[in-house]
This record gives sequence, C-alpha cells and structure tokens, in this order.
Amino acid sequence: MHGRERDKLHARALEETQRLSKIVSNHTAFSTQKSLRYVMRILVLEGKFKLAQKLRTDFNMSERHSHWVKAAALANKHDWNNLEMFANDKRSPIGYLPFVELCQQHGAPKAVISKYIAKLYDARQRAELYTQAGLKHEAQDAAATTSNVTKSFAVKAVGFFMKD
Repeated sequence: MHGRERDKLHARALEETQRLSKIVSNHTAFSTQKSLRYVMRILVLEGKFKLAQKLRTDFNMSERHSHWVKAAALANKHDWNNLEMFANDKRSPIGYLPFVELCQQHGAPKAVISKYIAKLYDARQRAELYTQAGLKHEAQDAAATTSNVTKSFAVKAVGFFMKD
C-alpha cells in the first residue's frame, strides 16, 4: 500500500472506531474498547435485534458474520424460540449445520435439535446427526433415504450405534 492509500485506510478505520465508540457510549453496559462483534452480541442478548441489525448495516458487517453472532448469542441465552424464528425468517447464509452444533453445545432439547437437522440437505449427514442426538427412528428414516450404495452402510451404522 502506498502512503495515501494507507492514510485513507487509517482515516476510515479511525472514523468507524469513533462512530462505534459514540454509539457504545450511549449504552451503559459497554466499555468503549469493545469490538463490533461484542457489541452486537450484547444487543442480541438484550433482545435489541433492530439496533444490532442497524449496526451491521452501518458498519458493513457481512450477513454471514452477523448470522453467526446472532445465532451464537441466542443459543448461549437458551432462547430456542427466538433462535427458531431467526432460522425460519429467511434462508440462512451459514446453512443449518451451525444451528445444530450450537444447539448441541448449549444443551438444547432433542426436539429443537431435530428441527435443524431436518433442514440439512445431505441425508447421510442427517442420519449421523440424528444418531448423535439419540434420535433412533429419525436416524433410520434419514438413512433409508440415502442412495443405494450408502443405504446399507447407514442402516447398519444406525443399528450399531443405537442398540436398544
């Protein structure tokens, strides 16, 4: 980077930092030295979804990144209803596997985990995840929909891992 381009980059970074600091200073829960990701996470935890969305657009945070932040915050809060509404709002840019993983990490009920597993495209992956979640019948159904080459393997694997 040449001198002028570097100066423009530094000026823009300073401007964005100052804008974020100004927004954060209006909210007592934040210190001025926090990242945009941290601020958005706190806003989601407090249920201020519109303000978090406004920050995302104001600071050009990618939709994928903001989806990760919001999904992780809702799972951390064990707010399964809002997480489900968020996942169903529109097609997720991060897919549904992260929702499954977050739910498993934060101890979601099996019924909640099952909803996200059902949205996965790959039947073999669905069978494996249902097996991990301890959902025997759903795993067998998913294994039955796999191709003929993998069907016998998947059914045997489900039977092996889920013996009564």
